[in-house]
Amino acid sequence: MELYPWQQDCLKTWRDNDFRGIVHVVTGAGKTVMAMAAIRLLQESQPFPIQVRVVVPTASLARQWITAMRRFLPDCSGSGGGSGGEIPGQYGGVRKDSPDRRYMVYVVNSARDVISRHILEGLNQGMGVLLITDECHHYASPENRRIFSYLSAPNLPRERCFSLGLSATPYVEGYESVLVPSLGREIFRYSFSEATAARNVCRFSVFQIALSFTADELQQYDSVSYQLAVLLKCLLKEYPQLTALDQLYFFPYLRHLAADDPESLPAKFLELTRQRSQITYTAQARNACVLDLIAELGLSRQILVFGERIDQADDIYQILCRQYPSRTGRYHSALPPQARRNVLERFQTGELRILVTCRSLDEGVDVPAAAVGIILSGTSTGRQRTQRLGRILRISEGKRTACMYYLYVKESSEESAFLPDTEDDFPVCSLSYEMFNHSFCHPAYERLAARVLDLAKDRRLDERQMREMRRCLLEGLIRSDWLLPEEEVAERIRQAENIREKNYWVCVKEIQKGQEESGRPD
Repeated sequence: MELYPWQQDCLKTWRDNDFRGIVHVVTGAGKTVMAMAAIRLLQESQPFPIQVRVVVPTASLARQWITAMRRFLPDCSGSGGGSGGEIPGQYGGVRKDSPDRRYMVYVVNSARDVISRHILEGLNQGMGVLLITDECHHYASPENRRIFSYLSAPNLPRERCFSLGLSATPYVEGYESVLVPSLGREIFRYSFSEATAARNVCRFSVFQIALSFTADELQQYDSVSYQLAVLLKCLLKEYPQLTALDQLYFFPYLRHLAADDPESLPAKFLELTRQRSQITYTAQARNACVLDLIAELGLSRQILVFGERIDQADDIYQILCRQYPSRTGRYHSALPPQARRNVLERFQTGELRILVTCRSLDEGVDVPAAAVGIILSGTSTGRQRTQRLGRILRISEGKRTACMYYLYVKESSEESAFLPDTEDDFPVCSLSYEMFNHSFCHPAYERLAARVLDLAKDRRLDERQMREMRRCLLEGLIRSDWLLPEEEVAERIRQAENIREKNYWVCVKEIQKGQEESGRPD
């Protein structure tokens, strides 16, 4: 098993911390492979046998872990693994294998009430137990934290209890009170910028695209916002305890207050909030922007379109199916399991070029060839945005770069920044979209493009050459090619398969010359 330098450093730190701790690493950088190496390291270092218990949030992720075990652990049976030995078991989904196996993967919904008993049985037989919690941020909730209840057992042999928490987004409510005491402190962090610089994930850029309401939508939005402002004053007067709550606790407490009286002020405030969110979700510019984006980008690279809700995903799916029949699929929890497996297989083989989804693909589904992500709605949490970004960052054959397009309505309360606390870690471009003339505006890029055209006029290019240059520059408006290293652009020019492609990359090179003089894009 060949490891990246970060994986080697992480394993050393984990060993020095008595084989306990949380690893905070960007999605797609190789945390599962690191965990396989951790299993082998622990087994080799202890005088007693080690049982491995892995907890995951979904059945699809359980299958991926079992595949990784068969591939990387010499004593696991299965294709790509050793010549025999232990067969990894699964507990959850359609399977509930016997827990006496050395390697078990649990789906958390099935694991809550059984895994602690299974761990204690192994400890009572004199074995050590390694608990690996993948996507560990899920397990701080009141329901899921029951997987750690074995830690409160009397006379627990803690010297034989080991743990490894894995997540790209570990910081949730209950991180300090549940995850750290149960798994250990954060021992290693590997960021976007580190992973990109080391080429452990694909080089990527983020495009933040500002949309606008129609006149009717804006009128509706402003009307509901005014009603909310008036109602909020009354609400705070009647329930002054709300003033001490931040957004994380404000709305859950409102729902608690509204539970017993649907006509109360909290209930009315929640309903108005829902109405305003609905106006934002259904803004006409969203679907129009997705259609125009895909038309400009083409289908040479596979595209993931993320919605927040199933009805929204179904709506854009129907629209895209009319435009790209037999090239578009959808994947969400309302579809039968077999239908989800079929569409994912067609996307993984490349038959489908566009996959529309909701939260089902945020975690645990491997689609390494996808190079373009479009977030249709901007209301997901920072954790969800990070996970979605991870869906397009995995390195695969022929994939050089990735782009995430984040859509938000500028007149709404949506966050305008994709990941506001990490923008220094990757290139970010700010664009706007005009629905009625189907156009994108990128001021930083357009200033550079205008300079290139002015210089071309000075060189007295003929009208045919100027038209070709304008075409190439327009093609690059919503792409991140001009942010690539100069040597890579030069290589693209040399490798161009036709004159049209070569002309495009020559124009990208000209844009870069202007960028060197004007500094970093905005």
